[in-house]
Amino acid sequence: MRTKAIIFIILLGFMASKSAYAQIELEVTEAETDTVSPVTVDFTPSLASEYIMQLVGNENLWRAEDDSLKLSLIRLVDYFNEPFDSTRARLERFPFEAVALKLAVETLLSYTYKRDSIPLTVYDIRGRKTPYWLTSGKDDLFRYWVRNANDDSVTLWLGNPSKFDITMILEEDVYIERMGKKPTGFIPVVTATPETKLARVTPLKEIPIFWTFGLSSSFSVNWNYLVNWAQGGESSFSGMFDISGRAVYTHKEKNQQWTNSGRLRYGTVRAKEYDFRTNTDIIELNSQYNKKIWRNIDFSSTLYFKSQMAKGYKYPNDSTVVSKFLNPGTFTIGTGIEYKPFRDTQLNFSVLSYKNTFVLDTANINQKAHGIDNDKRARQEMGGQLVIRNKVNILDELSISNTLRLFSNYLNKPQNIDVDWEMNLERQITWFLYLRLNIHLIYDDDIRFPAMDKSGEPILFPDGSQKMVPKTQYNQFLGLTFAFRI
Repeated sequence: MRTKAIIFIILLGFMASKSAYAQIELEVTEAETDTVSPVTVDFTPSLASEYIMQLVGNENLWRAEDDSLKLSLIRLVDYFNEPFDSTRARLERFPFEAVALKLAVETLLSYTYKRDSIPLTVYDIRGRKTPYWLTSGKDDLFRYWVRNANDDSVTLWLGNPSKFDITMILEEDVYIERMGKKPTGFIPVVTATPETKLARVTPLKEIPIFWTFGLSSSFSVNWNYLVNWAQGGESSFSGMFDISGRAVYTHKEKNQQWTNSGRLRYGTVRAKEYDFRTNTDIIELNSQYNKKIWRNIDFSSTLYFKSQMAKGYKYPNDSTVVSKFLNPGTFTIGTGIEYKPFRDTQLNFSVLSYKNTFVLDTANINQKAHGIDNDKRARQEMGGQLVIRNKVNILDELSISNTLRLFSNYLNKPQNIDVDWEMNLERQITWFLYLRLNIHLIYDDDIRFPAMDKSGEPILFPDGSQKMVPKTQYNQFLGLTFAFRI
């Protein structure tokens, strides 16, 4: 009898549920078709869950089985049927026999717990709200300003050690005092005598930079092009590159300086009637040691070497080589003093100097053309040398640099002084483009040239030999120069 009563009660509940579903569907249908006065449906959580599952189970409503809305609705109903906290507690207490399943469940529970968060809104006294999310794994503190009715504020630091815990820390050393009138006797007057003794300061030790380096290069061009020029002449092209390097060692504490420099200068010219011809070829190496002895005067030792790079010819004869690398070559060693009267000007006087001019290949090079006797390969001289270097800026971006070398042989005609003077005049056009004039003048009493009369004929001695005399050697170049300096 009791069993029949239970079955009857279940049937009544089922019929009531069906009636409720029918009423809900009727009201929703009427609400969809009647756009004027829609009907509001009041759901209980249980009816809402059952209604959603009924819609989810209707396959005609969904385009795909994995529709995102459908999956979200199923997840929502699942959370209603059993909240996550209940599911977590039940799964943590369940005695799993399979170790892999237990580890998989623990992994998902830990990941979901860390991923889940709780929104929290903090309101101040003026109703302004600040959103705050409670989550796990966040140890950072967030600054929040707490204000009173007078709009005074203090800092409150909010922490979130776990998803269900909040930490509040008040800013330390906070004191609020309002302005007000106070009697004059209450105002403290403090007098103090300042400390007048200066503290001892240890000067910074300068880090010495012993080596400095520099490099400069330039390329000059000059082009003359003629076509049907009535006054005569021929087209020509000339170019010259000049590369200089510098390495300086300076020891300020010992007042020592060692300067090393090198230079390679080579120029060529080409005309319509002939191929490229060398017109400038110089290799120079210079090493100088200075030791300061008094103000602007230094003790100085110098080493100077000079030669050329390519073969040289006495044009228009281009079949006989008159010079080449180390043929000739000249090196000078000297010791003396150097005086620097002002900036960019040096006067180096080597009281005792040794100069050696040599030609190694006397079989192919005529050493007599370079001031060396026929039966020798070198000319050695003892004397004194004076080197003057100067650079001056005349106008803006216009500079002149001069190098003058004077040598006198103490043992043979000291009055005949060898002269080697070079001048560079530069006018800067852009940061890399210059207009350059180079003049190089050499006079050496030991280098002789054929003497000519007024008609251009060689002068001969009574024995028929040709008269040879020293002459001034002159080289000039004017052109547009591309320069690069570091």
